[in-house]
Amino acid sequence: MAKVLRSGFPDARGEEEARAAEAVERAGVGAPRFFGTTRVDGRFALVYERIDGESMLDRLLARRDRTTEMAHLLASVHAAMHDSVGAGLPRFRDRVERAIGRQEHLLAESVRLEVRRRLAELPDGTAVCHGDMHPGNVLMTDRGPVIIDWITAGAGPPTADVARSLLLLLDGVLPPEMPPDQRAVTEARRHVFTDAYLARYAELRDLDRDEVARWRLPLLAARLNEEVTGEREHLLRLIEVEAG
Repeated sequence: MAKVLRSGFPDARGEEEARAAEAVERAGVGAPRFFGTTRVDGRFALVYERIDGESMLDRLLARRDRTTEMAHLLASVHAAMHDSVGAGLPRFRDRVERAIGRQEHLLAESVRLEVRRRLAELPDGTAVCHGDMHPGNVLMTDRGPVIIDWITAGAGPPTADVARSLLLLLDGVLPPEMPPDQRAVTEARRHVFTDAYLARYAELRDLDRDEVARWRLPLLAARLNEEVTGEREHLLRLIEVEAG
């Protein structure tokens, strides 16, 4: 399967992803096989193994009774990933710092300084970190769960990757058109899922929950750079609360 860069994107963008894909391949963390690069209609392309299977998210939406089971599976896959060393991957904290820098003009000076101060105090690490680990990025296949979309991967502390997952699981804005009764059920289920994920992860690997919490403010600020529709004001409110 060829992933072709969008028109106008520089080859350097694809070359960066190719280096990350090679590093993930060497780490052996349950990602699709990477077969190198090519060109399609003159555009840079990356060639990956084709993976067939529904996403964990689709399975969750179809089966409410599997919420805890799927949360435990996500935690198991994530914890196993963090046992691998991310040699050749960019530093996770560098990715976070760059993302913060692109959008910190949205923050008051006192908040901006607090975000930078907390990031500077956080430890570095060498584990493989996905950077976008959530049920939509895990495919359920005959050979077991396969993790996709590694473009945000980096080498860093597992606590940062867990904190990023918690942000995605709990703080993502639900669609405004979602009916109130469905919204209430979804909110309740994602809290159940997140609690079960975190508890299972902590059973499998040592987890400094205080350190996870300290990553929250920098990661919220970095999330602004993704410019998700409808999230900016929500994120800015959360950032102000976290910055104190």
